[in-house]
Parts: sequence; structure tokens; C-alpha cells
Amino acid sequence: MIYERPRLLVNASAAKQGGAREILLRCIEAINSRDDVKNYIILCPNTEDLMILFPNVKFISVSTKGILTYIFSVFFVYYYVFKFRIDSVLSLNNVNIFTGNRFTYFHQEKAISGSGIRFFLIRSNLSYQARVKSGVIVVQSQRIKSRLIDELAIDAKRIIVRWPGVRSVRTEKQCDAKEELQNYLPWTFFEDIQSKKLAILPIYDAFSAHKDYEFFHRLHPILVKKGYIVISLCPKNSGVGDYSVGLVPKSIIDELYAISDLMILISKEETLCLPLFEFVQTGKPILARKAPYLDDFRVRYSKWLNNVIPIEPSASQACVERAIDSVSSVPISDASMSMLNNGNWDFIGEKG
Repeated sequence: MIYERPRLLVNASAAKQGGAREILLRCIEAINSRDDVKNYIILCPNTEDLMILFPNVKFISVSTKGILTYIFSVFFVYYYVFKFRIDSVLSLNNVNIFTGNRFTYFHQEKAISGSGIRFFLIRSNLSYQARVKSGVIVVQSQRIKSRLIDELAIDAKRIIVRWPGVRSVRTEKQCDAKEELQNYLPWTFFEDIQSKKLAILPIYDAFSAHKDYEFFHRLHPILVKKGYIVISLCPKNSGVGDYSVGLVPKSIIDELYAISDLMILISKEETLCLPLFEFVQTGKPILARKAPYLDDFRVRYSKWLNNVIPIEPSASQACVERAIDSVSSVPISDASMSMLNNGNWDFIGEKG
């Protein structure tokens, strides 16, 4: 029997691109697949493409960043709550309003122990959400839940762990893709991949605090010695890798995944690491800097991450060479692929 759920507001005002945008897409897909969730509104930036993908959804264009995301999510969202008589708020911005039925999707691990006023405000808001009966915090892994309990003293009963789902990635090369790739890469790239293997570094900012650029700096010449060239998603002419393409459409990323032989991950910490879970769909190997988040993922998602090879940050050249020599493809089963792509958003429309 179909029945009306409480009116739902999804606040994703900071979801412009990257992982936050992908989480928003998975959320919308989950809501659309439910017959029992009706009357919902989504606040987010860049609504034009979403209105084409989801013509039956009501979008309101709102864009925030930095401290303004906190102010909007905690205070100004009330305007929409009262205007549309909203009964339940799902915030994808790590913080939420103070009253009413609400779910706070937390995906900013740096906020747990990071310095600065913005991270302090996020921690304070999360602590408040967990102290009241109508507030629930949603996280993506047991490790993040444990950190919230141990470091912020948040009641375990107010935290739920839910896998968000990952977009389905095209794993085969397209015959006409070379022409599109030529818009982003020089002719020398296409000559190189005729005789060399390709490794992809799927990050835009290799120098951010939670990336270990020094690890990549040591790894790169060893890969070259082993017959690889490296392409990164860093800005063009950034000098990161042998080639860099910057921000490109998903169709280009999928083609780069399809023609790559290997992925490189250099993160010190990640909440989810979407490129990792996108690339494993190809069945090809991943060389990753060893880190706590990766240890947790390899235990929790072992069916998906059999082809991940962790390397200690201080590993010797000989150890790195042995790791590169040991790489092999390990396709994941159709059942595992389905679980990977399909997220669990069962809490939507429930009472906190």
C-alpha cells in the first residue's frame, strides 16, 4: 500500500562537484526508486543538469561554500522548512538545523580532529544532533562511526552506517573515444600508450594536506622504470605525472579508466574515496599508500578490494618494485558489483 511520508527536504547546497555531487546523485536515485517517499525538495547548486536527469523532482538552486555552508545549513534552511511545511530534513552538508526530524550525512572526516573554526562548528553541531532524540548522524563506514564515538563522545545509538552506492562505470574502451580524448591530450600521449602501460592518478589537487605528494614523487620514477606512464586529473601543466588533463567529464574519466592498466592512490585519509570504488569495477589493480582508512575498507569491503596493493609510505625502492611486479587483475562478481553500485538509503522518510 502506498502512503504519504512526511514532507522531506534534502539540503545539498555545497554539492557542486566531486564526491559530494556523487553522493547527491545516489541520494536522488534512491528517493526516486521509493514508492513510499513523496513530496520532497532538493536544495543544491547547478540544478540545470539535474532537472534533465530527474524531471519529476523539485529543485531549488542554492550554492554555498566554506563557513557559509554552516550558516545556511543551520539557520537559513528554516526558511524552507516553514515555507514548505517540511517534516524531515536530510542534510548532506555535515551539519543540520537544531530542531525537527533530521538526518545529518557526515562525510568530512577531517572535521573530527581538524583545527579551525569551521571544523569546530561541525563538531559542535554533530554533538548536538546526537544529544537530541530527533537527530541521527549517517556515516559511510564503521571506522568513522568509531571515531565519532571515541573522539567526540557521541552516543553510538545516534549513528547509523550506510553505504551510499557508487555510479556504474563503463569498463570497456569505446571505439570513437580517441577523438574525444584528443581534445584533452597531445598526440605524444597516444604514441606512448602504444608501447607503455598506463597508470592513472585520479586527483585534482596532489598537494592538499590529506594527500602524500612525496609518496607519489618517489613512486613515479619507479613506475617509469617498470614501463608505465602516469596520467593525472591535476590541472594541465601542473607537472604531476607525465600527462595531466584537469577536470574532465565523466565520459572522459571512464575512458581513462578503461585504457589504464593501474590506479595510484596517495591519500593519507579519506571518508569514502570514490575513485577507488569506481576503478575496482574494471577489475584492474590499484597501488595505494597504506593508511588507516584503506585498512578499514579492505576489511569491510574485501569482496570489492581484492586487487588493492597497499604500500608503506617509507617502503624501500625494492619493496615498491616487488609490489608493482605483483599486480594483477581481479574481476569482481556480478553480485558484488550490484552491491557496490546500489547504496542503502533506507532511513529516508523515517523518524530520527
